[in-house]
Amino acid sequence: EITYGDWSSDVCSSDLNADATLEPGEPLHSGKRGGHSIWISWTAPTNGVATFTTKGSTFDTLLAAYAYERALTGGLSTPPDPANPFDGLKAMSYNDDDDEIGIDDESTEPSFVQFAVRAGVRYWIAVDGFAGAVGDVILTWSLATSDQALPLLFATSPDQAVREGDTVTDRKSTR
Repeated sequence: EITYGDWSSDVCSSDLNADATLEPGEPLHSGKRGGHSIWISWTAPTNGVATFTTKGSTFDTLLAAYAYERALTGGLSTPPDPANPFDGLKAMSYNDDDDEIGIDDESTEPSFVQFAVRAGVRYWIAVDGFAGAVGDVILTWSLATSDQALPLLFATSPDQAVREGDTVTDRKSTR
């Protein structure tokens, strides 16, 4: 695992994931086996919809966005138990091989996630290589701001992301 500091402006980051590792207890990003994950900590400067993509990376990527559940309800953005940093993470969105942003060739299939964010909440973005793939990571992000807190959607179906403007069926829990 390689962890970077907070990003405070729209940037494109480039790095190699070959030296990154899979940590004990780390979730399967997009429900698939990886093995060389890079984690980025990002704090939303305002409410809105964040978009992250790995377009331009030189390998088949897995991409996932997480937040600690307690941070989404006004609590801390750190793990409840530092010895188990993945406990309490809630998947905001994840994707493997986004068909809509296009691919250069079959070995460099990019991933795309888009999700509602709340001002001041820290999110954790994981980039991994499908089945242990390694290469140059290109991660680009943008934020469409909103004056209001948007509804938060969790755990989209594997290989799918909800995009701004998409129709979503809300299945409310009876708990």
